[in-house]
Amino acid sequence: MVPIPDPSARTYPSQGVVYISTGNYLDEACLSVSSLKQTMPDVHVTVFTEREPPSNLFDRWIKIEDPIHSGRDKVIQLKNTPYHKTIYLDSDTYVAEPLDDMFSMLEDYDFMGVIEDARGYWYGDETGVPKPFPEINAGVLAFRKTVPITHILNRWDIEYEKSISWQRNYGSRIWDQPSLRKLLWEGRKDIKLAVLPSEYNLLSTWGSFLFGDPIIIHTRNKPARMLERMRRHKNNDRVHLGQIGCVRSPYDMTFAEWFVTFAKIHAVFFLAFFKIFPNQKRTRRAQTSDNSG
Repeated sequence: MVPIPDPSARTYPSQGVVYISTGNYLDEACLSVSSLKQTMPDVHVTVFTEREPPSNLFDRWIKIEDPIHSGRDKVIQLKNTPYHKTIYLDSDTYVAEPLDDMFSMLEDYDFMGVIEDARGYWYGDETGVPKPFPEINAGVLAFRKTVPITHILNRWDIEYEKSISWQRNYGSRIWDQPSLRKLLWEGRKDIKLAVLPSEYNLLSTWGSFLFGDPIIIHTRNKPARMLERMRRHKNNDRVHLGQIGCVRSPYDMTFAEWFVTFAKIHAVFFLAFFKIFPNQKRTRRAQTSDNSG
């Protein structure tokens, strides 16, 4: 596959899916695009990366000359999408259903995403954005290339850079979503923003609520197994909780479901307890050894 250095150098379809996956994340993106092509074999897919992708499921490769090998590559490169209507997917996603309805929604909306489960309010008033305006999870995004959206994407890395200094006051990890939230708020009068239901970006880490079929699963932990659990009890309120699986409302569960859920919760509790306790014991031994010197 020959890389295309300039997206405008050739004709592209009007819509398509984009991955921005550098370093080891490229191999992970190959698994994601495989699930995508199983549900949408004709969708056009472009990958931004520094080396030729090992999968022929990508239709185009745009080479990144100086990758950072972090989430910032997405922040920098997303503005270079070759499509008028773009769906962006993180490399650790699994596509369970076709995404045609997302492309259709982009006829009427400029930008779409799912509310961040963790909300992101850990950074308080640093961005000046009102609490009712949600943070969007940047792992699954859909947008069309309008002038206001292009302006937002062009400014994303600038705002990301500004946010680094104050984010360091809250921990070592730097997130791209606070800066995106700020830009979407500032551009709110010029764009039509749609918030997608959680089925379009189901996160396993924090627990995800769903009612209908899962569309996109966002996890590195056995997505096929997670999908099978999530597909049970379609059109029932349920929550997927990490190692426990899908839990329905207590009023809807059968006795067998109650028993299995009860057992799983206690198993997770005891595994966590015995994992933590030996660590505390080793810490006390280390402290005793240090003090004895």
